[in-house]
Amino acid sequence: MSRMRISSVHSSRAGLSVLELLLVTIIIVMVAGLAIPTLDALFGDTKLKSSSDKIRNALNQARSKAIEDGVPYRFAIVPETSRFKVGPDRISIWGDMATLGDAEENVQDLILEDEISKDIVFSRLEDGSETSGEYTLIVTFNPDGSAQQDREIVIETSDSAPVVVKVRGITGAVTVFTRNRP
Repeated sequence: MSRMRISSVHSSRAGLSVLELLLVTIIIVMVAGLAIPTLDALFGDTKLKSSSDKIRNALNQARSKAIEDGVPYRFAIVPETSRFKVGPDRISIWGDMATLGDAEENVQDLILEDEISKDIVFSRLEDGSETSGEYTLIVTFNPDGSAQQDREIVIETSDSAPVVVKVRGITGAVTVFTRNRP
């Protein structure tokens, strides 16, 4: 009798076990859990920068239009919201707070009502600023390009340091900086 020799052939595995898949999935979830808070902070800072740029642009537009039109322009906010407004110092726009009458028919006033990112708000002002309806006056630009006084506009989110947009009274220059939390 001849004996046949049976050799065992080891086949290479074609797939992964359930345990290996579960382990890789757990590692991916852990890495994502660590990365998401970092990404949120990164995007929060980006939204603050974008919002401060939008405010700086609106302030510069108000200053430019005050010089161009020869009339004062105002920048006002709704505290604790993301809304702001720019317009000439006219009764039809600002009501009793205004110092000028309405514009002549051939004058095209810049009136801008806009908002910054929804999750970023203007801080409440405790300095007794003028109000017109829901808007609180922040700064008035004179026809010579100066502002009536130095002012700071603070915007913030719950998880980032506040950003300050500062207007210099004598020059009307606008600067932006981050204020460290106490």
